[in-house]
Amino acid sequence: MARQHPRHRVIGLAALAGVFGTEGVHYACLPHHTPQAWACLALAVAVPLLMGRTRTDRAWTPLTAVPFSLPAHLVLMQLILTTVLG
Repeated sequence: MARQHPRHRVIGLAALAGVFGTEGVHYACLPHHTPQAWACLALAVAVPLLMGRTRTDRAWTPLTAVPFSLPAHLVLMQLILTTVLG
């Protein structure tokens, strides 16, 4: 089996963690959804810590996922869904 480049592992894990981060931001914006927001944000942190192969992967994945969670939320929820659903 070919070795993966560490950057690919970090991006893959960051994408998964970013999904939970985006959901956490979405639930944080809604009233009465605080437990869901905390659960999603906890998963956004736990995914890289539990699934990272090396310490480097575990360190870089949250740093990569966090900055992309808010823009992903803005693009997905604000631009796409509000345009489609009105």
